[in-house]
Amino acid sequence: KKLQEEEDESNSMKFDLPLDHEVLNLITRRAQSGSIPNNRDADDNAHLALSIEGGGMRGAVSAGMVAAIASLGLCDAFDSLYGSSAGSTIGAYFVSRQMCTDVYTHILPEAKTSFVSKKRIMTSLVRNLANVISSRNDVSEPSDGTLVRPKNTSNSIKPGLNISYILDGVMCSQNGLRPLDLESFRIGDAKQPLRIVSSTVRDGKMETVCFGSKENDFFENIQDDIASTNNGATKSTCGERSGLYACLHASMTVPGATGPPINLIRNVDRSSNITRTCFDAFCYEPIPYRSAVEEGATHVLALLTRPEGCELKTKPGVYERAVASLYFKSHGQPEVAKFFENGGQQYIYLEDILTLDQARDNSSENGVPVPPPKVLYGIDLDDDAKEMAINRDSWKRAHLYPVVVPSDSKELSVLSQDKDDVLYAIRGGFATAFGLLAPAAGLDLEKIGLSAERVAELVFPDSDSNNNVREKANKKRPDTAAATTSIEKVSEEDVEEQLEKTEKRKPRLRLIRRRATPRQRQEINLADQRETMHTEELKRQESPPAPCKRSDAKSLLAHLPTEPWTTSQLAYALENPVHTQ
Repeated sequence: KKLQEEEDESNSMKFDLPLDHEVLNLITRRAQSGSIPNNRDADDNAHLALSIEGGGMRGAVSAGMVAAIASLGLCDAFDSLYGSSAGSTIGAYFVSRQMCTDVYTHILPEAKTSFVSKKRIMTSLVRNLANVISSRNDVSEPSDGTLVRPKNTSNSIKPGLNISYILDGVMCSQNGLRPLDLESFRIGDAKQPLRIVSSTVRDGKMETVCFGSKENDFFENIQDDIASTNNGATKSTCGERSGLYACLHASMTVPGATGPPINLIRNVDRSSNITRTCFDAFCYEPIPYRSAVEEGATHVLALLTRPEGCELKTKPGVYERAVASLYFKSHGQPEVAKFFENGGQQYIYLEDILTLDQARDNSSENGVPVPPPKVLYGIDLDDDAKEMAINRDSWKRAHLYPVVVPSDSKELSVLSQDKDDVLYAIRGGFATAFGLLAPAAGLDLEKIGLSAERVAELVFPDSDSNNNVREKANKKRPDTAAATTSIEKVSEEDVEEQLEKTEKRKPRLRLIRRRATPRQRQEINLADQRETMHTEELKRQESPPAPCKRSDAKSLLAHLPTEPWTTSQLAYALENPVHTQ
């Protein structure tokens, strides 16, 4: 009788547990079995995709969520990754198993105007307006209302949101501040493919596209006949980029902020010489779960970057009716301009949120109907498209689960460079995903006496707290203490001397910048930031990861998988009991 009562109590609690969802249950089963992509259990026929939303600097939230997944040792639970906009760069680092969260917490905020300039964004808006006016005045307008752009916009003009800084200055495998390990990416992508989502116009049709290795978008196919014309990777028509970096650029080209659309020739289109005009994924598919389901995913864990219950505008505002509209008209894409003016992008995002909310609360074995990755709103549709928009029975079904930070979280601006705001955003994303997925990894936070928020504070400490603790520690610790980073140890005097030299160089650098070409100026800025980042590393190297209780770090590491990144974040607190509070 007692056993029966316990079983009844267990069953009554079942639907209150966060793991009572097909997506979370699948992650749990795979974590318990230790299965890996391309080598699942015999009875596991599911395809689990990780969908990563971007949103400019708001991508810090999803970066924190990805860090939590890695810390819990759950990376291999996923069969594929889908990234939109900034989510595609996070996905690339995920596939190569590089936890470069400091790209958000330090590098991009410290880049200042090298990365973001609101003044340049306003200049771009004025330029687009001038192009539209010039087009109407100087070029005869076709009867169908299509605006013809009289001249190309120069790619040499630095845009307000400088994507080249991320691709060339941060991710570049040769000289980036946090270079993407391309060899590790190749190996990982072969087992756990990254699909980079972008909005495009191809042959006059608005389409969502997924770039990937299977279409030879990322790398040249060296196994093809060397004489073949179809073995080259996808590339920009202007020759600026090719392969993976060209695809990342296409996914992150924000209308009105990052320069003109990117014209790409895909490997699959090379024989017909068809060019795709590409721009940010957020236009047609801001949360890339639709493409995942379209390509065969049965389960999707979607990482969202806006808080629960955030205000979703349904009426086109300044961005839709002015910024985006002028941008697309000035670049010869009037249909996309019309799409924004009619609120098509806003409708898609609202539909995404409603679909994901429905899916989270759904316990059906068949999942929920998933909207297709096609533009069905805000434009003129043919009969087939109208039928697809209305007939939900024709949509594919899948199990979806959104990971979203609480409603009381502050929504990070897409252009934010405030270090504290970015830190809290990445910490909030980490805590949300960690708390949700810890049970799937077999970690009982209550048992070890830690909350997900506390773990986030340990892994992503306040910079000011770090400095204060470092000052206290230096009074009790010999100068010969082991460094916690791979950078060679130097004295405080050496750091001060280096800073003094940097100050003396500034007048000469200003003179050089005035005389340098735009490309040379970019290289100078990158060199300056590398020196700044190096100095910051030297200052931080004696800092413990967090002003935490030693028992907190010990409890956490005792239960977490041996993930090197998390271990390095917490190891200092274990090795130095002086920080015990």
